[in-house]
Amino acid sequence: YGSPSFPVSMVQDLLVSPADLTVYGSLSNDNIGWAIKGGAVNGAGPDDLFVSGFFADGPSSRLNSGAVYGILGSGSFPANHVITVDSGGDFKLYGGTTYDFLGRSMAIGDVNADGFGDLIAGATQADPGGRNDAGEGYVIYGGASFPTTNVWDLKFKNPDIRVMGQLAEDHLGESSAVLDIRGDGIKDFFFDVSILHDLIMKCCMPGIPISLKPIGESFRRKHEEYIKSNPS
Repeated sequence: YGSPSFPVSMVQDLLVSPADLTVYGSLSNDNIGWAIKGGAVNGAGPDDLFVSGFFADGPSSRLNSGAVYGILGSGSFPANHVITVDSGGDFKLYGGTTYDFLGRSMAIGDVNADGFGDLIAGATQADPGGRNDAGEGYVIYGGASFPTTNVWDLKFKNPDIRVMGQLAEDHLGESSAVLDIRGDGIKDFFFDVSILHDLIMKCCMPGIPISLKPIGESFRRKHEEYIKSNPS
């Protein structure tokens, strides 16, 4: 935990001295900790911790649907506190279908200007409208009563906002961010498209209909060439 008495230089060997807070995944290869974000999604009090495991399986053995786990902050966390996400987490968000890889990216920010942080997460291999691996991005609004449910399964419960990649293999959601790019005091959220390893940013502004458009002729041409050379 943070402390005003931190030395200028410090080395901590976790084999000898454990961390103040340790979070374990459920199963081998869940990749818990791939993304870690914090913010106050339920208002006053300590920040809340969110960790993702994009290889985690969803309910009913939904292979690699991916998951995001929330742990609400507390001023009473003991030293050397250990949490397992299945039994000790406060919130679970599961990808809707097999191989969605929910949790490849995450961000926290108040995108609807209600005073509460909102959870943003990417699922890079979701298939919106049958577009293979186009990817999807989700926003789950925070609030004073967050979480309203301990388990939010995207197979059965829609997110508050869903952003869908436009083309097959776009892999929208490989990274995500929240910032006030317009300087109007309202946070904006972003998902990237990782096709061909180009960082193509898609911006979604609160109150504006979401429409993902191709970014220039060069991108369109490169994408068509990639699809032709990778028909599978």
